[in-house]
Amino acid sequence: MTFLTGSTVTSTTISRRVALRAVAVLCLTAASTTVLAACGGSGSKTSSTAAAQTGTARSSGTVTTAAHTAGAAASSSTVAPVNRHGAKLQILVGIDTAGFKLADQVAAAWKAKHPDISVSWVYDPAADNPDKILTMFAGGDPPDVFAIFPAPLVVFADKGVLQPLDPLVKQGHYSLSDYWPASITMFTWKGILYGLPRGFANNPGYVNLDAFKARGLPAPPVDFKDTTWTFDHITQMAKELTKTANGRTTRYGTSIQTDLRDSWGPIVWSNGGEWFNADMTACTVTGTPAVEALQWLQDLIHKYQVAPRPDQAAWFGGALNMFVAGQIGFYTYSGAWLKQTRAAKFNWDYCVTPRGAKGTVVGGGGVAWSIAKVTKDLGDAWLLLQHVASAQSQKLLSTVFYPGRKSAAEYLAALNPNLPPKHRQLPIDAMDYVRTDPVHPRWSEINTVITNQLSYLWNGSRSAKEVAAQIKAGVDPILQGKV
Repeated sequence: MTFLTGSTVTSTTISRRVALRAVAVLCLTAASTTVLAACGGSGSKTSSTAAAQTGTARSSGTVTTAAHTAGAAASSSTVAPVNRHGAKLQILVGIDTAGFKLADQVAAAWKAKHPDISVSWVYDPAADNPDKILTMFAGGDPPDVFAIFPAPLVVFADKGVLQPLDPLVKQGHYSLSDYWPASITMFTWKGILYGLPRGFANNPGYVNLDAFKARGLPAPPVDFKDTTWTFDHITQMAKELTKTANGRTTRYGTSIQTDLRDSWGPIVWSNGGEWFNADMTACTVTGTPAVEALQWLQDLIHKYQVAPRPDQAAWFGGALNMFVAGQIGFYTYSGAWLKQTRAAKFNWDYCVTPRGAKGTVVGGGGVAWSIAKVTKDLGDAWLLLQHVASAQSQKLLSTVFYPGRKSAAEYLAALNPNLPPKHRQLPIDAMDYVRTDPVHPRWSEINTVITNQLSYLWNGSRSAKEVAAQIKAGVDPILQGKV
C-alpha cells in the first residue's frame, strides 16, 4: 500500500491486550520518574560505527535497530531543553519499501542541516503498531521519535511515557498555523499536545463520471456548499446507476464502507446524531437522527439493493478494486488512495460526501509524530520531530502520507496536473468539514462492540433501532468503567 494514513487506522488501534501490556510495562512502579528510569535502563547499547555514519537501518518486515544510548529520565517539560549535540537519536519510521527512497531524502536533509546530531532511521512497515513500540520500551531501547495513532497515543499519554509538546512549542515560538486545526486537536489529550501530524487525510467522494454521463445524469457536486447531494438524492442516483444483466448486478450505484471514517461515523453526525455524549460517559446512538442515518445505510444495501453487501464487496476484492473496475458508480473513501484509483480506465473525479439533515460532515484523521519522554536528549529529539513534521519533509513524503500541513497538501494537489482527478482541491476544501475519530483510552474495546453489532446491520438481520440498542448496551458499561 502506498498511502498509510487513510483506512489503516482501525487495524492498528491499540487492543485491550496491548493496553494491558502497556500497563504492565509502564506501571513497573507507581512513580512516573521511576517508570522512565526503568524504560531507559542502565544497560544501554552503543550504535555501531556504520549505523552512526549512515543513520539508516532497515529490514524486510522487521525492525533492525541501530541502538542508541538509552539513558536517564528526560528533562522536565517545564524547563527549556538542553541540546547535547553529538547524541545518537533513533527514529522509528512506519513506511513500506516503496517509500524507503523518499524517507532517505528526509534523512539526508536532516544530516545536511544537523551533521553533528547522529540519527538512526529505522524503517519498518509495522512500526506504527503499538505492540512494536511497547516491545522497544520494554527492551530498554525505545525510539526517541516515533509515529503513533490517536487511540494508543492517549493510553501512552495517560501512562506518562510521551513528552508533552506544549512547553516546547511555546519556548521555541513554534508555529502551528500551517497544520490543519483538526489534526492538532486530534493529538491533544486532556488539554496537552502530544504529537504533530505525520499525515492527516480525509475521506471525500469518488465518482465514475462516465457512468453518470452514460445514464444522462449530472455529476455529483464538488462544492461543499451545494445542498443537493442529500440522502434522498443519493438514493435516487444510486438506483439510476445500478445495472443488472441476467439477474446479476454488474454495477452497483454506490458502496457502503463498514468502518467509522468512511460511513457510520460521518453519516450519523451529518444527520444530527451523536455516538456519545460530550464527556464520553454514555453512548447516544439510540437517538432518532442516529438511528435514521444507520437505517438509510442498511436500506441502500437491502431495501434498494444499490450497494453490495460487505461480503460481496470482499469477494470482488473490496470497494476500491470494485470502483477501479467500474463496478461502483460513486462511493466515499480516503483521499489518500490517489495512486491506486488512477488505475481506473474511465473518467473519474472527487465529489462531495453525503449531506444529512444537519449538513455535511467528512471523516478524517491521521498519525502523529511523538517523542518518548525517556529520551536522553530532549532538545535534539524536538529538533528531529520538527524536521520530520516540517513542510519540506511532508512534501517529500506526500505521495506516501497525505500531508498534515496545508502547504504540503497544496503541493501534492499541484503534482501531475494532467492526471485525474480534476478537482484536486476538494480534499483540501473538505478539511473545513472534517470531524475526527472519537478518542478514548478504551477505544479498541468500544470499537469492537460497535463493529460487531453493526455486522447485523450490514447483513440485514437486525434493524438499525435494534443494532443501536445493542451498541449502547455493550458500550455504556465500558465508558462507565463497569467492565
